[in-house]
Amino acid sequence: MTPLLNIPLEVLLQITSYLTTPDYGNFRGACKKLEADLFGAFAKEFFSKRQFALVEFSIQALVDISKSRLGPYLKHVIISLQHPQYIPDRSTDAEHAVQHNHYHAEFLSHRDLTNTGLDVEMLSEAFKHLPNLERYVSKPAVPL
Repeated sequence: MTPLLNIPLEVLLQITSYLTTPDYGNFRGACKKLEADLFGAFAKEFFSKRQFALVEFSIQALVDISKSRLGPYLKHVIISLQHPQYIPDRSTDAEHAVQHNHYHAEFLSHRDLTNTGLDVEMLSEAFKHLPNLERYVSKPAVPL
């Protein structure tokens, strides 16, 4: 076993507190034992409180997290109710048109998600897999 693996967990946690998030991820990925030792601290720091948007890919991420080993660490969930706006655009600029098409697709996706009730189904699925959920907050939409 390498000397690094003999360092007490408390000391490892002190060391990781000085690392950037990418470096922390790389450090955890160095070996299975380090990942296992540091997983709880990592999950508490990065997954105890998360914010999601009311769009399908974001709510799907919540569902996926809830069913993973990170689920028990998620205690506070914030759902942003702000939704994509659809503003008709007649621009001929190609880059602007691509951006407009992206926003339009997000608008349609959000509309379909909420109109079909899929949002309620997905949130119900996620919340039933979050045994330690203490607080759920929805942030009202902010006028643009």
